[in-house]
Amino acid sequence: MPSFLQFTFRKNVLCVFLVGFAPPLNFPVNDKIQHFCVFFVLTLVFYWIFDLSRRRAAQLTFIVCFLLGALGSEFIQSFLSYRTFDVYDIAADWVGSSVALMLDSLYHKRRLEKLRTLRYGPVPTEQDLEMQVAAAAEQEESEETTERPTD
Repeated sequence: MPSFLQFTFRKNVLCVFLVGFAPPLNFPVNDKIQHFCVFFVLTLVFYWIFDLSRRRAAQLTFIVCFLLGALGSEFIQSFLSYRTFDVYDIAADWVGSSVALMLDSLYHKRRLEKLRTLRYGPVPTEQDLEMQVAAAAEQEESEETTERPTD
């Protein structure tokens, strides 16, 4: 686990709890944009904390950031007298987490493909295989013409 990611995630979670459960502040920014941005950043960072396969990282990130983070924070806010439960906040959290999870997963896939290419070389495509077969056939023909005895 990269320690700088753990530190960044912990710092982000602390900020989210301080701002999320504090009495509401009057910012001139839409509340839903704040929810989107916060969960986008949290999901973006959380995905890379553990060294897992792409599928496991996506599943763990979904469970922690969306189910525990988004739903849990709104559930807790419903018990606070100065906060209210809002379904649209959950929707904004979900969209932010989903976009970040999609970007993380796409980047992870691209990174794995690049590492695989560096390790094993490029994977031949169907066109490459057809070209190899055609080249082998041409080579056989040229060998046959050179081997024929001339009278």
